[in-house]
Amino acid sequence: MIFSKIDNLSTRDKGLIVLAIGLLIVLAVDRFVVERVVSSVQTTKMLIVSDLKSLDYNEKVIACSGGVEEDFAKIAGKLGAVTNPDSDIDLMKGEIYDLAKGADLLLTSMKHREPRPDKGSPYIEYIVDIGGFEGTEESLLKFLDSVQRSELPGLLRVVHLSIGAGRKANSLKGAMTITKVMIMREDDA
Repeated sequence: MIFSKIDNLSTRDKGLIVLAIGLLIVLAVDRFVVERVVSSVQTTKMLIVSDLKSLDYNEKVIACSGGVEEDFAKIAGKLGAVTNPDSDIDLMKGEIYDLAKGADLLLTSMKHREPRPDKGSPYIEYIVDIGGFEGTEESLLKFLDSVQRSELPGLLRVVHLSIGAGRKANSLKGAMTITKVMIMREDDA
């Protein structure tokens, strides 16, 4: 029935119907095929860009790993092994006292806290609070430098420092916290 009506149409009308059907097919292909392909390509491009950034970062990390290993090799000898926490704390306090004495810095109080083992790693951190010190600016700087350059086993560092004016002219007083990191031996861990 439809075909008999189409046969009665003029050639121009038949051409327009074919053109309309062709446009409908092109629109359907565009809507259901091309849009999905374009969306898939865009998603793939975004994933590639993300992976390239990740690859670039990882290459930079790998390039730095040799330097990190060299740095660790340099300080590995400085990390002393834990012998006995009580004696290690006493030794640390003695080291700090000797460094302060060498720098002409007067320590008025020094107390230690419980050692803090780093969970999941073989390191332990000793903490000493210097509740009071007094000296000149030069003696404080000399003390801080000697702490930083200490060749004794364990990594000493000043993690907190507060300074104020001292009782005498050109003198300082204050408080600080010093930590020391050491490696626990296999049988201690």
